[in-house]
Amino acid sequence: MLTFNTETQFTTLLAEINQYKAVGDYEKLLGSIKKAKECCKRLFDEATDKNRKELMYRNALNLNALENQCIEKLKEQGRDVSSYERVGSAPASATRPASQPARGGSSPRPTTGTGGAQGLTTEGKKEENENIQYEFFGVDVKQFLSLESNDEVTFDDVKGMTEEKKLVEREFFISDAVREFNASIGKKDKRFILLYGVPGTGKTFFAKAVSCELKKRGTGGDVPFFSVVGNQLSDSKVGGSEKNILALFEFCKQFERCVLFIDEFDSVVPDRGKESGDPTVAQRVTTFLQVMDGFNSAKGTLVISATNCPYNLDGAILSRADARIEIPLPTFEVVYGTLNSKLGNRLAPNLDLNAYSKLLVDKKYSNRDISKLINSMRDYMSDAFAADQNAGINRDISQYVYTVEMFNNAMKANPPSTKLTDMQRIQRFKETGE
Repeated sequence: MLTFNTETQFTTLLAEINQYKAVGDYEKLLGSIKKAKECCKRLFDEATDKNRKELMYRNALNLNALENQCIEKLKEQGRDVSSYERVGSAPASATRPASQPARGGSSPRPTTGTGGAQGLTTEGKKEENENIQYEFFGVDVKQFLSLESNDEVTFDDVKGMTEEKKLVEREFFISDAVREFNASIGKKDKRFILLYGVPGTGKTFFAKAVSCELKKRGTGGDVPFFSVVGNQLSDSKVGGSEKNILALFEFCKQFERCVLFIDEFDSVVPDRGKESGDPTVAQRVTTFLQVMDGFNSAKGTLVISATNCPYNLDGAILSRADARIEIPLPTFEVVYGTLNSKLGNRLAPNLDLNAYSKLLVDKKYSNRDISKLINSMRDYMSDAFAADQNAGINRDISQYVYTVEMFNNAMKANPPSTKLTDMQRIQRFKETGE
């Protein structure tokens, strides 16, 4: 029978492992790993349930992998590691229990990671008749995770941003041959994109386009697009936020490829140097850092985060971003193209689309602002049609056009939401990183 003391000791040691890994104290980390492996072996030997044995077997695998990583880190630091013996992939005295083959699902892969303490698995529940697991560390990720469609958004739909799209293509859309070559020269895969900009510029839209392009350019199979709003990961209970973060990434490890989009990212990992009044911030940031540092265990996952306030992010988080991409306010070409595609076939002859496009750019309208303006103009046209119907007037549909008056009224009803102070802060961050 499993003892409470062993379980408690194992949990405590995992917390120590996370702490030492976060600060880079590899000697103490190795000591905690050794003790944790002993606990893991005892739990494995005493377990009578096959699933429980499987769990402990995978935990032991991850501890072995992390131990080897520590030894390599000490070597890089020029430390004497002769007293440390590099361990194999299988836990000592543990034979993996037979498990059932996977059935169905959306290209899931086994949840056995080798990326470090954050890859340590826990018991989870499977959805009935599905191969996808949703519960990890006692957390059901369905409470804050959304699966969204990415089939209809491609880079062709992202107007402008030529250089930004080229950056993503060069760094993240690479073939298996290039990936293998990069590995041979020590170049690591890039897995973390930070999107930033003033509100309403289309950061979520860009993220979906990246996900769709990955699917189009891949070797087949789906690339699910999972999204979560950052503040949903926060939990006032001690350890709750950390469990949510760990569960989220553990969930993503099941897929050969997927995109995890985290919106309002600054609410998850704010700057620890600023007083927030939230006692969970420091551990939350530490947990996220630990997950990102061990990201090889989920290398099929591309994390895309978005924030309107990148200057509020913790500096250690910023340093982990493989690419920082500003999603700017739309240019004249983008505004004109949007208005022309949405309204162009019904414009009054005296409505100068060039002039209005320039006016919207000068007034700093965001993509979201323009979308609202277009909806207002459609409302005005619909109202005009309804009024004619009520008056018994029947006109040909081609006679209903968007007028100068409609455009002016739409601008009055939908003033730009972009603030000058936000633009200045974003520009400062772009130039200085602060």
